[in-house]
Amino acid sequence: PLETGGGIVNALPLLGREPFILVNADVLTDFDFTKLGLESGLGVLVLIANPPHNSRGDFGLDARARIVSAPLVGATSVATLTFAGISLLAPALFAGLPPGRRQLKPILDAAIARGELYGLRYEGLWIDVGTPERLAIARTKVHDLG
Repeated sequence: PLETGGGIVNALPLLGREPFILVNADVLTDFDFTKLGLESGLGVLVLIANPPHNSRGDFGLDARARIVSAPLVGATSVATLTFAGISLLAPALFAGLPPGRRQLKPILDAAIARGELYGLRYEGLWIDVGTPERLAIARTKVHDLG
């Protein structure tokens, strides 16, 4: 009921001062979470090639691995990528936000506009299991991996 952003704001006192990993519950992946690191900025988002259900993508990466918003992507040669639902976020990203229902995307968009989010492109196993059809694909993949 709080959406992702509101849930994070609500949980901040429990999360401490260090960056935390946020993962959508509806993805199957073999991503190596030790690859996530935050040297500067307020977060790192894992981005993947656009799957068929999100062919337009969400964000792009500039030459310095900073995330750029979709409108900027269309104006440059930067390709769009899809947010994998995997990120490392600094609590400061949510500083000053009041409790309540809040989506994550506007928080990310504001940080992108300030140049404070970075991206990491991932090309391994990643499946969004958000529909019965994609869940069936994920089950087959897990079975095949054995």
